[in-house]
Amino acid sequence: MDPVLSDKNQFPLFYRTVPNEIAQYGAFIKLIKQFSWTWVGVLVSDNESGLKMSQMLQKEFELNGICFAFLEFIPYRSALDDAKKLHIVRSLNSSAANVNIAYGDRDYMLTLSIILYMFPISEKVWIISSQWDVASGLDYFFLPFVSFNGSLAFTRHISSIQGFEDFLLTLTPDDFPNDPIIKSSWFELYSCVWKGNNKALACNGTEEIQKIYENIYKDISINSYSIYNAVYMLAYALQMQKREEGHHVHSIQAWEMHKYLKKISIAQSDGNELHFDENGDMPSDFDIINWIVYPNQSLDGIRVGTYEQKSSFPELRINESLIRWSPTFNDTPRTPYSQTCHPGYKKKRKEGLPDCCYDCVPCPEGEISNQTDRVTCLKCPVHQWPNFNRTICIDKVITYLSYHEPLGASLAFLSILFFIMTGLVLMIFIQYRNMPVVKANNRDLSYILLVSLKISFLCNLLFIDHPLQVTCILRQTVFGVTFSTVISSVLAKTVTVVIAFNATKPGSKLRIFLGPRVTNSIVIVCLLMQVIICTSWLVSSPPFPYYNIEDVISEIVVECHEHSSFGFYCILGFMGLLAALSFIIAFFARTLPDIFNEAKFITFSMLLFCSVWVSFIPAYLSAKGKYVVAVEIFAILASSFGILACIFVPKCYLILFKTGKSPTVVTLLVKPSRDQGTWHLFWYRVPAVTLKLEYSFEEHYLQDGDYILGGLITVKTHFSPELFDFEKKPSSLFFCKLVYIDTFQKLVIGDLSKIKGRPKFNNLSKRETNAISNLKFNKEIVIKSADKGGSVVVLDADYYKTEALRQLCDRDTYEPLTYYVDCLLLPIVFDLPSYLRDSMDCINKIQREVWKPSYLWVTLDVSSLYSSIEHTRGILAVRF
Repeated sequence: MDPVLSDKNQFPLFYRTVPNEIAQYGAFIKLIKQFSWTWVGVLVSDNESGLKMSQMLQKEFELNGICFAFLEFIPYRSALDDAKKLHIVRSLNSSAANVNIAYGDRDYMLTLSIILYMFPISEKVWIISSQWDVASGLDYFFLPFVSFNGSLAFTRHISSIQGFEDFLLTLTPDDFPNDPIIKSSWFELYSCVWKGNNKALACNGTEEIQKIYENIYKDISINSYSIYNAVYMLAYALQMQKREEGHHVHSIQAWEMHKYLKKISIAQSDGNELHFDENGDMPSDFDIINWIVYPNQSLDGIRVGTYEQKSSFPELRINESLIRWSPTFNDTPRTPYSQTCHPGYKKKRKEGLPDCCYDCVPCPEGEISNQTDRVTCLKCPVHQWPNFNRTICIDKVITYLSYHEPLGASLAFLSILFFIMTGLVLMIFIQYRNMPVVKANNRDLSYILLVSLKISFLCNLLFIDHPLQVTCILRQTVFGVTFSTVISSVLAKTVTVVIAFNATKPGSKLRIFLGPRVTNSIVIVCLLMQVIICTSWLVSSPPFPYYNIEDVISEIVVECHEHSSFGFYCILGFMGLLAALSFIIAFFARTLPDIFNEAKFITFSMLLFCSVWVSFIPAYLSAKGKYVVAVEIFAILASSFGILACIFVPKCYLILFKTGKSPTVVTLLVKPSRDQGTWHLFWYRVPAVTLKLEYSFEEHYLQDGDYILGGLITVKTHFSPELFDFEKKPSSLFFCKLVYIDTFQKLVIGDLSKIKGRPKFNNLSKRETNAISNLKFNKEIVIKSADKGGSVVVLDADYYKTEALRQLCDRDTYEPLTYYVDCLLLPIVFDLPSYLRDSMDCINKIQREVWKPSYLWVTLDVSSLYSSIEHTRGILAVRF
């Protein structure tokens, strides 16, 4: 059996009729692969033959994707101890492999049988090598051992020996009276002596071999078949020599038979052929026997398959339906990692384990496998993509953002909806163009901004549907130019707000920048710069339709290829620069007393705009396929609608729902004295502050919702129709340069600033402050404001009463009314809603009131009035 004997350099004249071990390796591999077993345990005899077998078998197994779960050497019976027994049993029990190969001759297999008898293991399938010749002692080994139930054993294939059956059936000891083997066999079989002296044990001659033929024939065939073939081949070689040399046969030397043995080819009755190959080996054919142990402990071996080497391609035939596995298995046993990887999957080796330890994983994207147990997958062509099961390659789907899909339809719907909303806002502004809220901060800029927003909403439709050469050119160009107009208009409005409020300072040089020329110049310059950028980009590297097969591997995306992203990012960068500039200017101008909060709204709109486009860049770079276009459309919609909502929605709300209540800028003519003099024109912005008027005006001079600014001093006002113009204020009289008018403005501005300002702190300690506050509860003194000069007078209470009585008794000046009239009036006045504590209190209260142009405002100081007006009128005033 040793493969070394096939080496003709060492054994040139060696021939054998028993199988070569190498042939049995192939049988093992074929059988294991038949059941897709990849993780098996191996037990071999602890000798040189077993060591060589394990090394060669492991090498062959690795080439075929089969791995050793463990490798154990079975010692000879005399070397078997308890430690070795436990070690082998521990390996069998701890291993996940449920298929084991047992290799060795009779003596070593007896050791394994003893171990399994002492420690039964029934959850394993055993594959037994042909070296274990069990024919002569089958019952002795297997009957008590259920561990081998359902095992598969390789045995040497046996062809029928022509005439041997008839020879045995007619055989009697009389045919060969001088053959002691036949007589001893007869005694062993029938327990009688053929024609012996012991008549008690004498055979009667009626013994029938037919009854025991099958067991005898099988037993001796397995043991003697190889011997029979050797004798038969040698006899055939001698016959060939005799035919060649005729009657001149001389004494034969062994080496002379060599040339005849190489030529022998004998056909057998079952179709097999006996011959020696170049190594002196006969074809190694095996039968596969399924050993079954029945509940009554009887043993049976069923032939379930064969392994034949008729050619260079050995063939395994096995009938799996005949196999009866151990009762512990409901079906064909499966070993770990023995699953079949179906088409669409591939084997992936487990980390740190042999190659046969694998998982079945789906093929990567873009790859397929159309066979089972593929180690690698096949990559599809660039224009194809795997089907759902990843078994075949199919053509990729051509895709783009379309009106027929929900995403494209939704974006188109929003674009049209916002376009209509912008158109409605524009109609409102045109219809109410003479209202102060519309005229404030350059009405023409509002029109330009609204028209640009409408175009920006419509340009989104260029991004939807199949890209063409024209649409690819118009997409970014229209978007860039339109959006630059939008942002430059916002920038112009922001600059207008800042210039207008800074130009109100006396002697400010910013007055020359007021007017439409500056704002129009800002819009035109910014627009021209963006046009230059777009034109340069289109001339150098115009965009074009492109079939993208790289970004989305499952689709062919039709898109507009920018050719050079630098131009596109220049467009975005320029718009970002304008937006950032508008945001910064509006942010610093947000605290200006703008009646309509124009700067605040611009700040919010630019903050939203910058946030959207800053977020757009990473989203644009990470998006793939048609979602790249969707991201850009969303950014355009979000930023455009943000500008529309932040700047124009509040104004529309004022126009539609707050008509007559919205403050505006009012132009006043102020005359500093009662004498006839020159009227000076000035204007000032402030919300919710009214002017103390001496005259009422005709309705056409003022518009609903106008507030008129004034102070708490007596100011006579008058509107001159030839100088007053709500559409355009005369630049020559726009600012008043007279000192007393500037003083008036400063007084009003000072009062307004105190509304939000913090109170001034004195240098008194807390104790001193409390002491002063407690003086009002002191009944011994009287604290009064002087009639003139704003001084405070502190008098002794008794002295005050004496002086008051003295003055009231002056019949030339006063008529008796009541004592201590001011003490009676003051508590009443304090509780009146019309009581004004000071100028700031006055301003705070009138902010909550709704004033109409025809209203007049009159103030009255009861205490001072009573002591200064005529006596009769004072009495009437107090009674009133």
